[in-house]
Parts: sequence; C-alpha cells; structure tokens
Amino acid sequence: FTRALYRALLRLPPALEDVDALDAQFAASLRWLQSARCVSSLELTFAVSERLADGRVLERELKPGGRDVAVTERNKKEYLERVVRWRVERGVAEQTEWLVRGFHEVV
Repeated sequence: FTRALYRALLRLPPALEDVDALDAQFAASLRWLQSARCVSSLELTFAVSERLADGRVLERELKPGGRDVAVTERNKKEYLERVVRWRVERGVAEQTEWLVRGFHEVV
C-alpha cells in the first residue's frame, strides 16, 4: 500500500509528501511554489490541465469557477491543498472511496 492509501483509509487529506511517490518532479514544483513570494505574477488559476490517454487535454477546475479565480498569496495554501488532492486522487477517487467505505464497514 502507498502512504496516500493509508491516509485515505484514515480519512486524512492527501499531503504533499504523497505526491512525491507519484511524481517527484511535480512535488518539487509544488514545494517551490509553496515558498515563492511572487505567486500572482505566475498567473495561475484554480484549474489544471490534464492529458488523457487518447492525447486530449482537459482543463479541470479545482473548485467551482476555478478557471476564473487567480492564485494569490492569500489563497495559495488552498490552491496547493487542492492541487495535491487532484494529483493524488486523479483517476482513482471513486475506487478509493469504495475501498475506504468497505474498510470502515469491516473495522
């Protein structure tokens, strides 16, 4: 089992360390962003691009209306939390939820 799955079983939110196991380079970028002071100059929004297996690129909003919400110093922590959750749960959120429910029924 991965650290992210253990955290899910305990109903804890994903952490940046969980991203390390999936994509160390992406995690390093998030750590840089965490310490950066010029976030607004990056023109980030609460949306991410995701490449599908067939080559198409989809934009996923990290929260409702996210493509129109700029990332600032004030909301940077929320942005990082949502990006971490998206990266860890990408493509497996529903399956993980069913596994967690089954685990809690047994325990």
